[in-house]
Amino acid sequence: MPDWSEIPLDLLVSIGRCLNLIEDYLNFGCVCKSWHSVATKTNFNNDLSRDPWLMLAEEEENSV
Repeated sequence: MPDWSEIPLDLLVSIGRCLNLIEDYLNFGCVCKSWHSVATKTNFNNDLSRDPWLMLAEEEENSV
């Protein structure tokens, strides 16, 4: 079984910069201490276009 904590840091940075979703990036940092040390704001790809998160209210039913 490979030891994933032994991956070179420059390779981890390259992998982290390929992640598109912040959720994936946060999970990336939870793998182990070495991965967490690479999961910084400067290593996340902020240049990607993202859809805005919308919060829609539920429609109320008319009680007649």
